[in-house]
Amino acid sequence: MPGEQTSALAFLGKYLPRVHHMVDEFSRLQSSLPYEATQRTAEILRRMAESFESQKQGLSRSDTISYTAELDAIDTLLKMSAR
Repeated sequence: MPGEQTSALAFLGKYLPRVHHMVDEFSRLQSSLPYEATQRTAEILRRMAESFESQKQGLSRSDTISYTAELDAIDTLLKMSAR
């Protein structure tokens, strides 16, 4: 659905470039970062993974609802044409 695609694209546009930059910088600086920064990076990445999963589940739920609505519409049309 267009609204969900817009929402997903906005989410990705907001977070994906920052996560990409953070991972690149972490990779470049990893050997010189203090332990706390490494731990914080791991925590941020864990939370981002949870956020991406939540977004994915929301889109899947919406797809299921849309599909069910289409099935209901077809079922109604079939019932009406059987009369």
